[in-house]
Amino acid sequence: MTDVMREYASALFELACEEGSTEETGRALRDVQALMTRYPAWLETLSCPAVDAADRERALEEALGGRVPGVVLSFLKLLSRRGRMSQLGRAAEEYDALCRSARNEKEALVKSAVPLTDGQKEALRVRLEKRLGGTVRMQCVCDPALIGGLTVTVDGQVLDGSVKKRLSDMKEVVTP
Repeated sequence: MTDVMREYASALFELACEEGSTEETGRALRDVQALMTRYPAWLETLSCPAVDAADRERALEEALGGRVPGVVLSFLKLLSRRGRMSQLGRAAEEYDALCRSARNEKEALVKSAVPLTDGQKEALRVRLEKRLGGTVRMQCVCDPALIGGLTVTVDGQVLDGSVKKRLSDMKEVVTP
C-alpha cells in the first residue's frame, strides 16, 4: 500500500509544484489529517462504501471547500471515491518526504546510549550535513541497549557506530 500512497502523493506534489503551492498544500494536508484524527467518525464516514460516493464528496466540499486549496480538496475526493481515505496519513507522510527531498532535507533518527549534549548534537548534525550533502533534521532518542556509541538512520540507511555493533562484529571475526 505504501507504493500506492507514494504514487498518489507524487501526483499531488506534481500538481502543487505546477501551482507553486507545495508548502501550502502540505500544510493543508497535515491539517486535514489532524482533523481526521480528531474526528475518526468523520473519517469512517468518508471511507464507508455504504455511503454514496457523491454524498461523501459533497460532505468534503461542504466541510473543506474554500478552506483548503482546490488541489487538496480534489485529492481528498479522489481518495474517498477510491476507498483510500483511511490511508490519508500515509499519503501526507509521503507528500512531506517529497517536499523534504525537493529542498534537499534529510530526516535522521539518532539513537544513543546516553542523552547527547547540545554541543554533541550540533557537531553530529554538521558532520551528517557534510557527509550527506544537504540539511539534516535530527530526532534524538536514548536506547540503553546500545551500551555506548550511537546509530543514525537516514532514508532507511543505518549508520551504526554503537559499541553493541562493534562487539558483534568482533565476535564474528573471532568465532571460527
